Amino acid sequence: MLELPLYRAAFFKSEDGTGLEFMSMVSTPAIQKTYIKFSNVTPVKFQVQDEGKGIVFAPALIPNMPIYRETKELGKFYMYFTEDDIENIVLDWISSGKINSFNIEHDKQVSGIKPMTVLITNPKTVNTVVGFEDMPMGTFFLGAKVENPNVLKMIKENLINGWSIEGNFDLHPIQMVDIQVAEAIIDHLIN
Repeated sequence: MLELPLYRAAFFKSEDGTGLEFMSMVSTPAIQKTYIKFSNVTPVKFQVQDEGKGIVFAPALIPNMPIYRETKELGKFYMYFTEDDIENIVLDWISSGKINSFNIEHDKQVSGIKPMTVLITNPKTVNTVVGFEDMPMGTFFLGAKVENPNVLKMIKENLINGWSIEGNFDLHPIQMVDIQVAEAIIDHLIN
């Protein structure tokens, strides 16, 4: 069972800057899922077959998945996002115009990354994504065309492998009373 505190990372539309600020391209995504790198329409894991395409695709947020964090204020803890919060975060990210804000390793802002696919799985439209069939409903996927040659080189060299979100979210302490959330968290920790 979880020995560290658990927080729900909640999204609430506000004037204080709460929400997704940047999509970061990182070497080790906190959600532990890496890109599928595309050549035309055939997905191939961990390589770019057609250097001219430069298209990457991966989950950015997975609902109810515990993500280990450590801050000066809270110490060591886990946080997670609900399906509803993920949907609200993505809608706000798009409508606020921040959809074109990318950086590398939560540091250097980069250009030449163009979002092509923004998708949240749900049973009424898209319930599975090829290559990521094990992802739960409510997973936020992002596909992008990488036109920046330096970033594309980093992807080919496996220096960056997936998405990580960067933003401000309200953290609410959770007591393990919600059985579905508890089961999902336990499942993610065990598997």
